[in-house]
Amino acid sequence: MIRRAPVILWTLLAVGVAAVAGTPTSSPRTAADRRAQIDALGKHLDALRKEAEVDARAALVRTYLRYSADRLGNTADRIRLDDIVEIVEDETAPVEIREEASKAVVWDQAQRYDPDLDAAGKGLARPRAKFSKKYLLPMLVDFKDSNSRAFANNMLQALWPGMRDPDIVNCRPGVKPSCTAARVAWEKQLAK
Repeated sequence: MIRRAPVILWTLLAVGVAAVAGTPTSSPRTAADRRAQIDALGKHLDALRKEAEVDARAALVRTYLRYSADRLGNTADRIRLDDIVEIVEDETAPVEIREEASKAVVWDQAQRYDPDLDAAGKGLARPRAKFSKKYLLPMLVDFKDSNSRAFANNMLQALWPGMRDPDIVNCRPGVKPSCTAARVAWEKQLAK
């Protein structure tokens, strides 16, 4: 999905230019009218170019963040949390985009309406627990950069507030052994 975004953006740019160029208007009568039309077209093209330059990963996250409660609840044909977590995990992505993606995972609307974050049930039967174990716990330990560990720790803390286990509380993303101990503690807590 991320690879198709530049193609889609360029297609939208071409369609926008064709739409603006193809709008039937009367021809300008004065040089000032022509200049005004040219300036308006230039501003429109600049806006389209700026929109096309947005990183595809950021566009994906921002699209997810625009979803309504109904759209989040309907898992057919929408951006899934798996796609957002891939962006958080992508060590080649700019840190700002990764941070924006990590915030999207714990976004209040997502926690309430995305079925992947449903907290109902017990133990690992809860979708939120399965999601945390599958995506966030590996990121807490297996990734080399401390940013990934920090994002995972922050997402876990936001999805599971109030955890008082000392190993969870003392997790320091810059110190990998503390993250390893936290992972073990998280696995126990998620299984409850």
